[in-house]
This record gives sequence, structure tokens and C-alpha cells, in this order.
Amino acid sequence: MTKTILLWYKSYIHSDGLRSFDVKSNKCFLKTRFSYAFPKEFPYRMNHVLECEFYLLELMDCCLIVYHPYRPLLQYVQDMGQEDMLLPLAWRVVNDTYRTDLCLLYPPFMIALACLHVACVVQQKDARQWFAELSVDMEKILEIIRVILKLYDQWKNFDDRKEMAAVLNKMPKPKPPPNRVRERRRSAAEDTDPAAGTGQPPGEMAPIPFFLASRIATTPLHA
Repeated sequence: MTKTILLWYKSYIHSDGLRSFDVKSNKCFLKTRFSYAFPKEFPYRMNHVLECEFYLLELMDCCLIVYHPYRPLLQYVQDMGQEDMLLPLAWRVVNDTYRTDLCLLYPPFMIALACLHVACVVQQKDARQWFAELSVDMEKILEIIRVILKLYDQWKNFDDRKEMAAVLNKMPKPKPPPNRVRERRRSAAEDTDPAAGTGQPPGEMAPIPFFLASRIATTPLHA
């Protein structure tokens, strides 16, 4: 759902319109990637996307300029001089951090440094001197690294098909949209037959309420 909203915002920012290819690729991704979680028809429709758009705009304080760890990560890797070796892995670690709440708790440059540190350890790159020269709170960097390592540790025993189905079952489901065809038929019937929409058979008038019937009975026919 959020992926669809972000794709929608992308068309706003770049003013290039929403390409049909993007819509189709997003739809295919949802149907293939999460088919196990939605055994029936995908419950979300365009009206839910538009409603979610307002919530996301409120969280962003109506500002479409969002800072992320990717740009500082590029600068750090270039400064370190190990772009070919560290950048691909560090970039994937940044992608994984969006499965946590780190982006809500720490600034982007700290997340970028933590991901770069993880990449250095995995690639066995000695960057202790480079990190020591930084003017940054290393305790916070270590806190971010612990969250990342905890995420990878949970992934070892995490089964998407079992866990996500249980989570989605607890979430409130959107109400089904009204049947437009049925409403139009009912409206057309009301225009042609006064008894339509009152629960009476076609061609028959609805019964007069009791208080009106008594008033009609006591009203003289002639003045």
C-alpha cells in the first residue's frame, strides 16, 4: 500500500505523470510477492490509496523533500576510496533498515555510517582510523548497528508465509465499495415507480402512515 502511495508521489514531484508501466509493474509485484497473504482478491482500491495519501502527507508535514541515507553514503564511500568494494553491500544494508524504525529514530547520516560500518566488517576492511576521525557520537552508531544485527538475526527464523498472514488477519479490512449498478437500478426504479425503494411490490403504493390516514378520514371533502 505504501509502495503504491510513494509511486503516486513520485509522479507529483517529477511532474511526468504516472506511467502505465509503473502501475503494471507495481500491480504484478503485489500479486506475485504477497499472493500468499491475500488468498482472495486484493482488498485495496483506488479510494484507499487516496485516503492513505492524506495520512502520509500529514506525517511528512506536507513537505515532499525527504532526506535519506543514500546520499551521505555515497559521499562517505567516495571519501574512503573503496567505492567498488563497499558501496553495493552498504546500499543493500540501507535498504534493509527500512524494515525497522531506525529512520524514525536517527538522522540519515548516522544510518549511513552504521551501514557502512557493517559493510566494512563483512568485507574485512579495516576502517577504524577513518571512523575515529569522525566527529560523531559512536555510541549512537553502535545502537543502530545492534538494531541491524537484531533484524538479520530475526530473519533466520522468520517465515513470511506464517507470520504475515497472522499479522494481516489482525488488521482491519477496508469496507467493500457499494454496488454502483444496484444503486443505479434502484434510483431508476424510484423515478418510474413511486413505490420503488419502499419495500412494496412494483405497481403498488406504499401504505399511508396511521396518523395521516386518521387525518384524511376526518377531513371533509367539501369546504
